Amino acid sequence: MDESSFLMAYSRFEGDRGRPKTMWSDNGTNFAAGEKEMREGLERINKSEKLRNFMADRGIEWRFSPPTGLHFGEAWEKLVTSTKNAVKATLRNRCIDDEVFRTVIKNVQALLNSRPVTHLSVCPLPG
Repeated sequence: MDESSFLMAYSRFEGDRGRPKTMWSDNGTNFAAGEKEMREGLERINKSEKLRNFMADRGIEWRFSPPTGLHFGEAWEKLVTSTKNAVKATLRNRCIDDEVFRTVIKNVQALLNSRPVTHLSVCPLPG
């Protein structure tokens, strides 16, 4: 992904979710087949003055997961797994067009975002 493609993808992300204070990225070491491409892409991002300025101008800090911290992104990795499972259950290996795919993804997003972030106690708080 070149800078322009990244900036457009980021703009769509921010349009959907709002501006984050911190962006976390997997550093790509767990991608066996795409490791070289991921590494080169991350190097381009790290070296890109335009991208660093873009994030800095918006007050966004960009952080990378530690290469050996396999547990580090556990919470969002579980959400990725939940997303994949919901998409698979919905589509059941059917071939679909882009419009149907975008609709399924938005519905899965709504489903996952409607869940509580943490366990909700059934016991009332003492008053």
